[in-house]
Amino acid sequence: METAATASSEIMNHPRSIAADRPAALPLFVRMCDAVESTDWDEKLIRTKWIDRVCVAIIALSLFFLVPLLASILL
Repeated sequence: METAATASSEIMNHPRSIAADRPAALPLFVRMCDAVESTDWDEKLIRTKWIDRVCVAIIALSLFFLVPLLASILL
């Protein structure tokens, strides 16, 4: 039977071999870093149309709130 300390030291010394055997044994941060480094998620994200719409909506909402504020400061 392995203790938590033994399992964590094995993960740190051999992350790829342990990851193949027990993917849930790795911390979420390590799994996310691996996913970011090994996939083309950013290219897929840039190609989606709904991201563009969300960004335009955020910009429009910020202008909706900031224009009156700037107008009251400047005028």
